[in-house]
Amino acid sequence: MNDNPRATYTATVRDAADHTIVDVEFTSTRRFGLRRVPQRLLAERYRDAALVAQGYTVVAREGHFGL
Repeated sequence: MNDNPRATYTATVRDAADHTIVDVEFTSTRRFGLRRVPQRLLAERYRDAALVAQGYTVVAREGHFGL
């Protein structure tokens, strides 16, 4: 946004025997206020269900939300 990115992203796509693996890594380059905490918690609660509804399988997820 306005030449000020919110994060840096790296996506890697790999073929496996009968499926495709997509690894996405990102690091935020901005700080977020406390108002974003409920939004983050809600997004985490429903993110995997939304991906499953689109036909994806979430095998693992790691994240860090802190200072």
